Amino acid sequence: MIGKQLGKRISVRQFVGINSGFTRAMRVVLSDRGVTFAKAMVLVGGPDWPTSVLTGIMRLSCPQMLLGSLPIIMTIVPSVMAGAFNLLTTINNTWAALSTILAMVLMVVQGGATMAAAIVIERANSKRKEEVDAVPVDEEVKKCDDAEAAFNAARRDVTHWQHPRNSAAMRFLLILSAVVMILTWWATILLTPYAKFDVGTAYSMLGWRVWEIFLIPLGWLTLFGYVFCWVARYIYQRWAKKAALAELANPTPAGWLQKGDSATYVSERAVGEGVKELEASK
Repeated sequence: MIGKQLGKRISVRQFVGINSGFTRAMRVVLSDRGVTFAKAMVLVGGPDWPTSVLTGIMRLSCPQMLLGSLPIIMTIVPSVMAGAFNLLTTINNTWAALSTILAMVLMVVQGGATMAAAIVIERANSKRKEEVDAVPVDEEVKKCDDAEAAFNAARRDVTHWQHPRNSAAMRFLLILSAVVMILTWWATILLTPYAKFDVGTAYSMLGWRVWEIFLIPLGWLTLFGYVFCWVARYIYQRWAKKAALAELANPTPAGWLQKGDSATYVSERAVGEGVKELEASK
């Protein structure tokens, strides 16, 4: 029910990678009728809530998912028994060994199921490739994925050190924040700018007000350093987003990368344009 409601949102389907090879292979495995080993391992070995919600997002049959989840009894029994024996240790310590053994059994069973889930999905991706490829692509999510890939490529371009949009002010801000963060971190580790206390220290025993945790002036300087770096990162991220959108609207002419900088650097957009030209020439 929850998964079906969440699946109506494009952003949710994009977040779970509905068009990825892994998710498509999972869909093929879970679409099998009845209880199969592969299906049971995915439903039992996968994370409980995310796996269940993902089946709803993929609009899979609820009765079939419940049927395939029946082998969960393999993990429920040792879990319940381990908890029961642990409770009995308050009466008699002889139950402690059994509780520990069953807890270890539970770890082995659950860990084995998780590994088996990854293996069966990967095997489906290779052995049942035709079925995986036949799973329809979510076109709405594909459009968002393509747009996001283009944006990320543009962002990588504009944040390159030599890109014309990367102004001297932004480069200076990046260097300054890196220097401040390094100095602040080392000051925090080596110079002990804060009052000493631990998790077990009662607040009533500290004897100082909250702001006195920062030993003046060094403690306040380190706090200022962390806040400054956070603000600098926020400013840089905002600028990068704005510059990337401007780059998408009005791309910088090719040739902005100077020779001798990095022969291996190339943007995804340049690769995509080259592939299109190659296909057009065939």
